[in-house]
Amino acid sequence: MDTLADNPEWLLVALAPLFLIMMLLEYWFGQRANRLPDSATYSLKELVCNFSLAGMHQLSDLLTGFLIAKLYLLLFGWKLFDIQMSLSMFVLLMVLQDIFYYWFHRASHRVRWMWAAHVVHHSSENMNFSTAFRQSLMYPLAGMWLFWMPLIIIGFEPNGWCL
Repeated sequence: MDTLADNPEWLLVALAPLFLIMMLLEYWFGQRANRLPDSATYSLKELVCNFSLAGMHQLSDLLTGFLIAKLYLLLFGWKLFDIQMSLSMFVLLMVLQDIFYYWFHRASHRVRWMWAAHVVHHSSENMNFSTAFRQSLMYPLAGMWLFWMPLIIIGFEPNGWCL
């Protein structure tokens, strides 16, 4: 039986229901009870926009994955270590992925080319859980995939976690 450690690309799928529950709780106990500030309220228009951007982001990641899969596999041929996925390697992958994501995010604020894609994420006037779905479909063109290359060279198989 496969585990989450065997298929790290399923982490987001596994956590999606929790995130949606948190959104519903924020709406129910925050907005319906008038406990959210005006800058955090939910509106249908904003919700549709955020989810549409999330969908386009996922589609652009998928298309980019098809285009750069050969490059990732070529780099995987030069891997430094033969990593067998286990619970400890899964935890290490999550920590390293978070570190590389930090550098991607920092670069997205500092490098003009990357900021042009990232600004979509900061374009909402409301800040609630749904705002996290506001992602740019231009990340692949900005070079987001470059930040995951070190993980492949280290020896983590590029099987979905890297996009």
